[in-house]
Amino acid sequence: MTSFLRKNKGVTAVIGSARNDFVFNTMRTLGKDGANVYAVAKQDRLESFREQGFKAYGFSGAISWLNLSVLKSLCQIAPDRIVVVVGDQFIHFNVFRALNIWMKTGLLKKTSVFTSYSFAPGQLEPWDVGRVGPKKQAAPAGKQEGSMNFHLIAAVWGKQYTDLFLNVNLPNLLTPGNLEAISSKADCVLKVYTTSDDAETIANHRFFKEAGCLMKTEIITMDYLFRTRGYSVPTSILLMTQCHRSAVRSASGQNTALIFLSPDTVISEKALERVCNVVYSGKRVIMVVGLSVSKEAFLSEFIKRFHNADGHFPAPSRPIVELALKCLHPMTNSCFINNNRFTSAPSNLFWRVNGEGFVARSLYMHPLMIYPRNSSAVPFGAIDTDYLQSACPDYSDYYVVTDSDDIALFELSDDKKGFDFIQEGRFNLFRFADFIKRKGNDIHYKLLREKILFHQQDLTLKWKDVEKASDKIINKALVLKNFAGITRRFTA
Repeated sequence: MTSFLRKNKGVTAVIGSARNDFVFNTMRTLGKDGANVYAVAKQDRLESFREQGFKAYGFSGAISWLNLSVLKSLCQIAPDRIVVVVGDQFIHFNVFRALNIWMKTGLLKKTSVFTSYSFAPGQLEPWDVGRVGPKKQAAPAGKQEGSMNFHLIAAVWGKQYTDLFLNVNLPNLLTPGNLEAISSKADCVLKVYTTSDDAETIANHRFFKEAGCLMKTEIITMDYLFRTRGYSVPTSILLMTQCHRSAVRSASGQNTALIFLSPDTVISEKALERVCNVVYSGKRVIMVVGLSVSKEAFLSEFIKRFHNADGHFPAPSRPIVELALKCLHPMTNSCFINNNRFTSAPSNLFWRVNGEGFVARSLYMHPLMIYPRNSSAVPFGAIDTDYLQSACPDYSDYYVVTDSDDIALFELSDDKKGFDFIQEGRFNLFRFADFIKRKGNDIHYKLLREKILFHQQDLTLKWKDVEKASDKIINKALVLKNFAGITRRFTA
């Protein structure tokens, strides 16, 4: 890092959109050897920066291209490079969108933009600012030549998640409609990104060896990522992103579709067979809403209901949805539109259909499969944030799972996970519009228009009324997000 700055003399502006300590660590690293580094932060955070001995310029309000106080601070600094600190799983699209517009219109001098991650403040990643601009990138025409390949990607480390991967996730996948089906239709490689400590446990496990009888398997150790213990949830997600980035790069140019598996999830029977069929129909991305369930309540009943003689867990869609609806995680419950303790990070909104299930609207969905149009694209944030738009910018390439009968995916989470996001108070339309403006891009807004149905029995007429109610909220929010500076006044 310091060699980079020595070779590239000039002024660096660090935009403090992450937590203070993350930004401090980045500035200390960038400031070694006397490099000229300035912070750009909200007015109410300036004093803490100055107490640490950092030079800082302030702005008021939230970052958007309409916020001239942010632009003024950057113009006063006149940076030769800009670094945006990423502190959690969310890419702050509002920051990059503002930089893109200001540079394109000549309001801000064109300069290099980088991201810096909270877990590795000395690591700068170049950001293509134009990716988040208002114009859509054209997708290349025609199909790629050559045989079809699938890389099934799992990033897993630590005893808790390694145990879940080996004893729940893998036996759930080792069924006729999942790994067996996809391995019979395409060339597949199961790639596990992990630590040296966990690699031996994985390699010697019965179910991993069974997977090796169906397809090629690889274990890739990434010890340089895992130098410390006790990761926070946001840092763990960023570490997973680094594993995903390595997987994306290794598949580049190989006519390969990537299937992103999570070690703490279970999926319905025939899901991967469905993935294969959708890809062969011409789609490039498969998006599915992954619901969080209480691991404590769900897991023992899941094993009891779906365990077969081979030790596997084939789980048909409706029975697994029925179980999940009884074991929803507190985070999931906080996303219901009428809940009195609503989430402060509303990437999902849910509407109950009395006794039958619920309708979901989601800004972020899990990309179960991505077959990139742009093979040079790599993820910067979590795999469901910036990578979608850069890898597959044309929404006609997307297949969204809108019915749990098609594919159902559930994440097994400890009850305490995400507790800090659950707050007293009900859903606020203006706050939601502000959230999606800051956290979303064009692909996310299209995903938000999709109505996702989770049900344990045949659909009745009452579902249509609930779908219409969800349309009213989403349509209003998508309009209001264009006036984020005004709507922010109504979020208190």
